[in-house]
Amino acid sequence: MTDAHRQELLKKSIRQIQIAAPSLKSKDIERWKKEGKISEGKEKLFTQFSIDAELTAP
Repeated sequence: MTDAHRQELLKKSIRQIQIAAPSLKSKDIERWKKEGKISEGKEKLFTQFSIDAELTAP
């Protein structure tokens, strides 16, 4: 499986979480990272789906 394919699957999973979760805000993502539920790399992907995130160019 290629990295691009893995990333696409992860994005689809995050989208499902966004639909099912009562909230997907940056504070939720930060809390999940502190709790060890998501890694720093995945935090960036989750932020793309956050409803209140301010995205910055890399």
